[in-house]
Amino acid sequence: MPKWHGTEQEMYDFAMQCMKFADEHPYMGLVAVAAMEEVHDRSPKDENYLGRGDVWPTVEKIYNNFFARYPEDIRRRFFYAYHAYQAKKYDVAIKQFEIIGDRWMGDTCWYSLKQYNDCRAFVYSAHAVTLPPKQAVEHLRKSIEVDPNEKTPHFNLGGFSMIMGQYGEAEKAFLKVIELDPHEGKAYLQLSCIYWRHRIDFAKAKEYAEKALTCDLTREEKRGARNCIKSCGQIVKR
Repeated sequence: MPKWHGTEQEMYDFAMQCMKFADEHPYMGLVAVAAMEEVHDRSPKDENYLGRGDVWPTVEKIYNNFFARYPEDIRRRFFYAYHAYQAKKYDVAIKQFEIIGDRWMGDTCWYSLKQYNDCRAFVYSAHAVTLPPKQAVEHLRKSIEVDPNEKTPHFNLGGFSMIMGQYGEAEKAFLKVIELDPHEGKAYLQLSCIYWRHRIDFAKAKEYAEKALTCDLTREEKRGARNCIKSCGQIVKR
């Protein structure tokens, strides 16, 4: 590796030599994965080297070959989950997290249990937004179970619950967002929408829209809050 006074090309050539023996000796393939991770870490953040179409299939093949021989090697599953997370292959990472479960061990890619759980929660949440609403809700609940203090999964849970017509669940989710961050204007705005259009409580809708306007919103969101305040105010006066 360059950090040991070699060159990236020398590292790559050595890794490819190891790859020749990977089918018979799966641990040799992991040397190539380590080299790819080194390149990934040295690449621009927006490049996602590990996730490239000409790179990730090789990583996946190496790990699949390894676990075909050593299915009970939990430690290596931590590394596979981590590399899938780096590559933004969140569905692959989730499969490994499901196998690992709560069997935490040190000396892997994560330095602490908290760091590991933070990553688990993020992966469930990030993958959820690519799924149909019912599956998304399941993944978001898993994210919240792992890390209940991160507001984004709660906010997304509220959004998907609204899509499914589960306005009571959406209300709970957005109220939790506000509990975690009292300045999250978008959560106030969503609550105003729920009370305005679905829970039929115009006074509460007006109250939450007014609170939304005290927070940081886009111009369009502010317009929506003002429309809600005006409409609900007229109804409440009747």
